[in-house]
Amino acid sequence: MPDEQDGQSPTGDSGSQSLTPNPDAQPPKESIVASTGTPDPQQSAGESKQLAQDVHWITHATFWSQIGLGVIGIFALWIYSGQLDEMRKATVASTKATQLASDALEYSDSHFDRAQQQTITQTVAAIKAANAAKSAADIARESMESAQRAYVALHSIEFTRGKTGNQPYWSVQPYWENSGSTPAIHAIANYTVLEGRAGITEEMFKSSGTPATQSRLVETVIASKAVQGGVVASLTEADLFGMNLGDNFENFTNTHQRDDVWIFGWMVYRDILAATKDHLTEFCRHMEPPGLITGVPPAIKYNLSTCPTHNCQDEYCTDYAEIVAYAESRPTR
Repeated sequence: MPDEQDGQSPTGDSGSQSLTPNPDAQPPKESIVASTGTPDPQQSAGESKQLAQDVHWITHATFWSQIGLGVIGIFALWIYSGQLDEMRKATVASTKATQLASDALEYSDSHFDRAQQQTITQTVAAIKAANAAKSAADIARESMESAQRAYVALHSIEFTRGKTGNQPYWSVQPYWENSGSTPAIHAIANYTVLEGRAGITEEMFKSSGTPATQSRLVETVIASKAVQGGVVASLTEADLFGMNLGDNFENFTNTHQRDDVWIFGWMVYRDILAATKDHLTEFCRHMEPPGLITGVPPAIKYNLSTCPTHNCQDEYCTDYAEIVAYAESRPTR
């Protein structure tokens, strides 16, 4: 019957085990996994309160921690701000110091340049003033020397007729003039009359035609504003005119006058002023044909022309150093 239990499973599986209860088996213990019944109100209220307290505490803790962090942040910002402010101040101070140093350096350079330029200007002005003072002193000294020094020049050449027995001759004598305000001292003169168509060489002018080993110079003093004669040289009348002219020059028109007679000389002298140089005066004349001056008594007029050279004074003479050295080296009388 369908309602009877024949010991088979409902599926008709004859191999299935029987479900007949075991009288010795212990009943299973119950384990509650979750309460599915109605919750306890008191327990829920306590848990809610505890949860609210926890949330409140966490909220406050979070809030105050945030406030603390904010305070710490603000304090850190305050510290950083102070540091930044100090850094800014230090930067500003450094910038100012750098600018001051730059300005000081620029001022120093500018001041140095101005001082240097001023020093140069003052030095140049001092040099110019010194040069001007020296020039003024030199001018004053030269003016004083020019006003006080001796000036010796050839004054004239005199021809004088004389006789030795029946033989007439002519004496030729130069005259030196000192036109200066002080005497000419250590005046050494050399002078000669030379016959020769070849003219005068430099050596002949220096030694007056006499070999240097035989020449002896004359030393004298010429007073201020004075004229003084030099050494006399003599030529026979026949040497000059080719014949004697006669007592009254009646033979003058028949003479053969010479054109190769030279009269020349020089004088080296010093003035009395201290530390002044040697002075030199040179002259040279060529005798041109003389003329007859009729009258009572008649006279001969000698005509002298100036040579192209050796008419000079001091350094204007090209042989100044040579003549001065020669004068100082020769014995005098």
